[in-house]
Amino acid sequence: MLIHDGSPYVPLAVQGRYERPRATIDPDRSKSWLKRALPVVMAHKRIAITSTVLSFLGLLFQVQVPNLMNQAITNSIQHHRVPLSHYTYVMVGLAVVGSVAGFFSRKLLYATAYHIEFDLRNIMYEHLSRLSFPFFDRVQTGQLISRANSDIRQVQMYLAFGPNMMVQFGIAIVAFGFMLAINVPLAFIAMASMPLVFVSAQRMRNSMFPVSWLIQSRLAEVAMLVDENINGVRVVKSFAAEPNQLTAVARAATRV
Repeated sequence: MLIHDGSPYVPLAVQGRYERPRATIDPDRSKSWLKRALPVVMAHKRIAITSTVLSFLGLLFQVQVPNLMNQAITNSIQHHRVPLSHYTYVMVGLAVVGSVAGFFSRKLLYATAYHIEFDLRNIMYEHLSRLSFPFFDRVQTGQLISRANSDIRQVQMYLAFGPNMMVQFGIAIVAFGFMLAINVPLAFIAMASMPLVFVSAQRMRNSMFPVSWLIQSRLAEVAMLVDENINGVRVVKSFAAEPNQLTAVARAATRV
């Protein structure tokens, strides 16, 4: 029997509307997770580098403003060698250029973050679709979905916003150089709190990591219960187990 094209009973391939990921995770498990995920980042290196450079320029212009105010006080107010309007125009120009650079750097930075997240989700979906059925019999779907979403978001935030943090660290060094040029003792006094901040951040990270792991586990429990009740809604209704399942979901949500 001949069946014409477009019959609703013949499975037809669906044309994808979005571009496939241009890179994938490095399969070498001996490498660190950052090196394995680096090909995904390098697939968007143009927009990532552009956002990083614009972020650096925007912060650099902001650092110049206090230095110009110092020069304005010295040259215009104290010694009257340069008109004050000169520094006013320069600072306004720096503020405008810095704001424009900051706007586009944030825009491109978020674009990079969402591109990376899109690629990671596609890679994760392709990987899950190739796994065997016994794997899904052993693993709870809710746990899998919750942990996959959480891990992808954490990796995406680190890969996308890590360069911006490095830029801010570099700007801090530049600002420290400006402070040294003005007054060395005051510069060291201003930076004296940095070791304390570093130690506090390390201790907070060590304390928060187990808590975040526990939160993800409990969120996965809620997702698991909801997923099982949706997929097995006929079983739940046939045994009149709605009140019991509602109580279980409420208990899991309260634990979160």
